[in-house]
Amino acid sequence: MTRGETQVASQPPDIRFRDSLTARTLLQMSLRITAVVLVVTIVSYLHIVNALTEETQDKLSKYIAERGAKESAIFQLATDNLGTMKRVFLEDYRAMREPDAAEFSKLYETLPDGSTRLRRAAFEGLQRPDGTVSREISGFVGIERGRIDADLRKRLVLAWRLTDRFGPAWVNRFADVYVHSRRISTSSTGRACPGA
Repeated sequence: MTRGETQVASQPPDIRFRDSLTARTLLQMSLRITAVVLVVTIVSYLHIVNALTEETQDKLSKYIAERGAKESAIFQLATDNLGTMKRVFLEDYRAMREPDAAEFSKLYETLPDGSTRLRRAAFEGLQRPDGTVSREISGFVGIERGRIDADLRKRLVLAWRLTDRFGPAWVNRFADVYVHSRRISTSSTGRACPGA
């Protein structure tokens, strides 16, 4: 061997970092750690999404149940009020004497267009016999004045009385309180709408 050859043989081969055992070990460890972190992240994400979904569905189910109960309560109250008004109407109808023409004319008037309505005073403020004032009641009769017989007059006066009696107490929960049939309609609104 020549001198130049020994020098080459005595020099260690040029080892790069990427070819070393340490580099391969670090690369394998980092890939394994990355894989573990990715798997744990995905599992954690799925767990959190599942937990939040279940919690949201539980809250939504409770909200729907509570809202349904709350909204059905007002309908139950309306049903109860309607039953009370019907019972009182029938009781009073049987016991009530027929109103005379003067009593009916005090409440209702025939307008030039032929319609029969409660007088404007019934809406703006009508003095009751006990000194209190009845207000915000409107009414309409869907037939001509000449066709209003004694029985219909009785029902119209009674409808006004019941609307006057129950209306003020019930319009705090409902838009209006009314008595309605094929030929008559009276309502208590608690709002300024005298032409209703």
